[in-house]
Amino acid sequence: MRKIAFIVSMLTCLTILIIIGFPYVGECAEYEMNTDRPGKDYHCYEFPTDDWTAGTACKSDCEGDSRCVAWTYVKPNTTKGPHALCCKKNELPAKKADTCCISGVKRCPPINITSPPSTPNQTYFVNQNLPIAWNTSDIKPYGTVWLSVVQYDIQHMDGWEGGGFPVANTGSYQWMPPADIPTSLCDEVLCGINYAVKVVTPDGRCVGQSVRFSFKKNKILMEKMEKKLNISP
Repeated sequence: MRKIAFIVSMLTCLTILIIIGFPYVGECAEYEMNTDRPGKDYHCYEFPTDDWTAGTACKSDCEGDSRCVAWTYVKPNTTKGPHALCCKKNELPAKKADTCCISGVKRCPPINITSPPSTPNQTYFVNQNLPIAWNTSDIKPYGTVWLSVVQYDIQHMDGWEGGGFPVANTGSYQWMPPADIPTSLCDEVLCGINYAVKVVTPDGRCVGQSVRFSFKKNKILMEKMEKKLNISP
């Protein structure tokens, strides 16, 4: 029941995000053949001749430019005149099928999550703020990031995500783990439940995940709550 309640709370948040249209998409193909990504250009320039390497030069230029997020190579004698064109973009525009072009999205270095700290198997308490911190230096253009919690247990060895929520890309966030978050299935190691914090940019280009940690019930808070509600142990 605890897990169901946790799933419901996360899915409720996810439903709200779908309604407001938070654009979470993961697409990082090295070469998107017959694909245009119109708009968001900050620099376009012509090639004197066709780039016979099918956009490699344009891709390399984007890779070496810190401002560049994506690129589109326009083939000669198509939509932009007789010469080939390279357009570099500082935001990720939507893609559309078009034989005029080859596009690509620059891969992003992993987001460095500094809190929870890199010490594995840390233990935290529910109903107490868990400070989450990440390095924003490689993702400065993003005003928002997607924050989620990945659960690992004997049934989800590869991790399970029940949803997430957008937060401002300030590099820090105070998360209050809910009281109904599962803490452990039993006292054995194989029955334990671990978590990791995951930070993703809205376009899915950049991803970071913390080391795993676990939660425990806060005994002092639980005792106070039981006393207030006159619940006998």
